[in-house]
Amino acid sequence: MSSVQNERQGAGGTSTVLLEEVAELTTDLVDASGLDPDDAPDLPNVLSQLLDEVITTSEGVGEKPKFSLELINGMMAEIDRKLSAQVDEILHDPAFKEVESAWRGLRFLVDRTDFDQNIRIEMLDVSKQELADDIEQRPTLRATRLCQVAYESKLGSYGNDPVGVIIGNYDFGPTAPDMQLLEDISRVAAQAHAPFIAAASPRFFNIKSFTGLPTRPKVDTKHHKRWQSFRQSDFANYVGLTLPRFLLRHPYDPEENPVRSFEYAEDVSGSHDEYLWGNAAFAFGSCLTDSFAKYRWCPNIVGPEGGGRIRNLPVHEYEAMGRAVVKPPTEVSLSMPREDELSEQGFIPMIYENNSVNAVFFGANSTQRPKTFGNNPEDKKREGNFLLGTRLPYMMAVSRLAHHIQNYQRNKLGSTVSASTLKSDLERWIRQYVSPQENLPESMLAQKPFYAVEFSVEDIEGKPGQYHVQVNMQPRFKFEKAWFELSLVSALGDD
Repeated sequence: MSSVQNERQGAGGTSTVLLEEVAELTTDLVDASGLDPDDAPDLPNVLSQLLDEVITTSEGVGEKPKFSLELINGMMAEIDRKLSAQVDEILHDPAFKEVESAWRGLRFLVDRTDFDQNIRIEMLDVSKQELADDIEQRPTLRATRLCQVAYESKLGSYGNDPVGVIIGNYDFGPTAPDMQLLEDISRVAAQAHAPFIAAASPRFFNIKSFTGLPTRPKVDTKHHKRWQSFRQSDFANYVGLTLPRFLLRHPYDPEENPVRSFEYAEDVSGSHDEYLWGNAAFAFGSCLTDSFAKYRWCPNIVGPEGGGRIRNLPVHEYEAMGRAVVKPPTEVSLSMPREDELSEQGFIPMIYENNSVNAVFFGANSTQRPKTFGNNPEDKKREGNFLLGTRLPYMMAVSRLAHHIQNYQRNKLGSTVSASTLKSDLERWIRQYVSPQENLPESMLAQKPFYAVEFSVEDIEGKPGQYHVQVNMQPRFKFEKAWFELSLVSALGDD
């Protein structure tokens, strides 16, 4: 085989590159890359040009270039550097990050859900704007796609399983459009008895990122009038807004999070937003599925020992200015006083557990504002009842009861069952979750979440086979032994 020579004139005189050697090395590099030629059709040409520029010799015309391992490794490192810069551009593009965050958030929830425990996750691919447009264009909320998916085809249809919770990969600010959408969603959630969990936007606090969260965040300014109005609405207790975002993956790194195809170290030194952050509603959702898998209820979702701990989150450790730095898995590390303030303001904060890889939800307040009624004993009782009704652990229990009651009534529809028989059947079913014992073993607390449950069942006048069902529950969660009520009027013939 003859050698084809390429001669160039340069500052150093005549240099010779043996194109035959370049071609052979190009083939070796393409094979070593592991890439499918169809996926990278230009790679051989690019590598050939790079080698043609780099591999030269000044030993004289006709002599072979001196290929060394050091030279080849240097070229490979340069290729990795260029590839890394291009991949950084892609991964840190806002549109790409939004898609990756959505899918990794969903995967986070799926990976932490035990599907052997009668749990199913369904995905609805719809943007927040599409959701708002659909609601605006429909004559009633019952006609919206959200209501069709969350209620009509589930709890509203005989034989189908109800939706337990709706996780929205959205964030909401205090703007009028966001508050209108949240109020509409809350009505659908109440109809389905399925609380809606999403995220609070930094815009609530007039900031671009939660890293700038003020020491005493305020959400009662003139810009928050719609938010305060929504908090007083009837169904705001079916909505929970989480914050801040949490880290969905460790930055790509040859040791901590390697990629298989090439040596890649993701550069996140430029900005906090270059990390892949996710909606904390997915993390909160994993607490709900874990509680249901273990106890068939979802009240055990708060506190480090009560079901609110999120374990094994990615923590980025790196050096900066000669010091070891730890990037926690939440956008900002919130103190307990801050957690209390944010909870009182209607949010669900996710708190980083210092010196660990965990975070904790210490509270799960809905967006509904508690009410005050007066100072006499009866008013204080009503006040306590209302307060419990604003907390999602209790709303999850109430919703679970509502699902059972409605399914039971559908099964009995058309039969001659009396109100007293319905009452007896419901009390027989709930008995497995009730214990009047004060000091239950820790292992039994979640299995017996109530001290007492009472049902009141009355016929609805003029509507045979339909009943007004009222449930009075005395929960033991957090030892808050106050009574609160759920009233259900089932009008199955009108569904």
